[in-house]
Amino acid sequence: MFSNLGRVHFILWFTFAASLLVALISLSERLFLKIDLSEGAQYTLSSEVTKPLKALNDPLIINAFLPLSAPPPYREIARHTSDLLHEIKSAHPMISLRVVDSAEERSEASLSILFDRAESLGIKVSQLSTERAGRRALLALPYGVSLARLNQRVVTPPVEQLQEVEYQLAIALQRLMTQRPAQRIGLAQGAGEPDLINSPLAKRLQGEGVLVPVRLDGDGIEDEVDVLLILGATKSYGERARWVIDRLLCDGGGAVIALDHRQQSHLFTKVWSPRPTGLEPLLSRYQVKVNNQWVIADPVHHSPAPLSRDARDQVIFSPHPLYPLAQAHLHPISSPLTELPIPMPPLYELPKSAQVLFQSSPHAVALRGLKNLEIDEAEETVTSAVGYPLAFALEFTVGECLKSPEAALTLSEGGSPISSMNSNVTLQSSRGVAPARLVVIGSGRRLLSATPRGLELLMNSIAWVRGDEHLLQLKQRRRERPKLMLSLYEQRLIRWGTPVLPSLFILFITWRVRRPKVAS
Repeated sequence: MFSNLGRVHFILWFTFAASLLVALISLSERLFLKIDLSEGAQYTLSSEVTKPLKALNDPLIINAFLPLSAPPPYREIARHTSDLLHEIKSAHPMISLRVVDSAEERSEASLSILFDRAESLGIKVSQLSTERAGRRALLALPYGVSLARLNQRVVTPPVEQLQEVEYQLAIALQRLMTQRPAQRIGLAQGAGEPDLINSPLAKRLQGEGVLVPVRLDGDGIEDEVDVLLILGATKSYGERARWVIDRLLCDGGGAVIALDHRQQSHLFTKVWSPRPTGLEPLLSRYQVKVNNQWVIADPVHHSPAPLSRDARDQVIFSPHPLYPLAQAHLHPISSPLTELPIPMPPLYELPKSAQVLFQSSPHAVALRGLKNLEIDEAEETVTSAVGYPLAFALEFTVGECLKSPEAALTLSEGGSPISSMNSNVTLQSSRGVAPARLVVIGSGRRLLSATPRGLELLMNSIAWVRGDEHLLQLKQRRRERPKLMLSLYEQRLIRWGTPVLPSLFILFITWRVRRPKVAS
């Protein structure tokens, strides 16, 4: 039994040790040395994330609804997101963080509360496709990160690629700290394009900006959108559409054009004919020649194509040379993707200023007069020692803007343009007023059906067009090998040993100090 004096000494020693331990733990949250040995230093925040936080002088509230207990691959993505959010929280004392596992099993009443809470924070319910016990399952749950500062809120979209986590967080932080409105992305409608506004792809596209449906057969859109996306039209665009696009580029806007240049016969399913998109005359103004009578094929490097359906109406995929596997060039748009198929692209002739994004292999050939899917039956074949460009980017200032169809008609009839046009047409400049950015991809709707990464190519193009190419580097900086390979046991040993060993050391030191000295 302790004597009264020994009991007092023990209480004082225990209080001192516990206080010192708490003080060291609190101090370690502010002052610490971290060594990131993971692959590509994936737990080290980039300057694109940390730089906006330096200007933070008011509370930043982060609420994250993440499927932490969902099956792969969402589990890994959610845990990586949670780790980066805790890194962000430790970067500034005015940041508060709350992470909720939205995939955790709950009662119906708890689920209702969870959904209401997420909706109040602007986080929508997402449909996640996973596999459980070898069967495909759909999980409907809130997925996203809500960041709030002052009277503004930014919500990240559901992320499906690990390399996009930090990219989306960087976009959200920059938008929140600079208090700039989200970019307005115009989706061309009226020529048979897919309805992206109401599609599952919209949630991922909304991470790049606000989606706005626009018709290219109306008035100019340069005051309505910042970026225009033209995807998978099934009808040719006319003169007014060319003028609307040119007007946007003249004012320094940007556009992403991804169209399918070949169409399938309704009567003979194996017959494919060239499809004029109506934008060939517009691109020729920018020194880009589109030879839609030709198609690029690659009998060596190709990807699966949906060729037919079986008796159960299931799509049958088979490798085909008309789906060439494109190789990425060193460009912010294409570098994160490395390679992907671009189905049935036309033959492009580009100006020297064009920046090639994806190019076919030298084994690819250009075919003219191809009526079906057999490349040996083409009327003419041309080869290239370096391959063919399948997607490219242009940055330029329009030399001479197109006149509106009404103005061109008035001038051709010898009338007065002022009397026949409205005032906003007369005020439009005849030359480009700012540099424009344009991305052209040799496949549109067919690109999205050929590969899930086709949407990532579109999103990267939108980011580059609006001038955020520096953020795209976040998607490709995870390729280094880890500096040190650690087993799972070693990782757990470091995880638990980091707080336990200093605590034991403190207890040992304090015990040595309080131990009475033996009289000599």
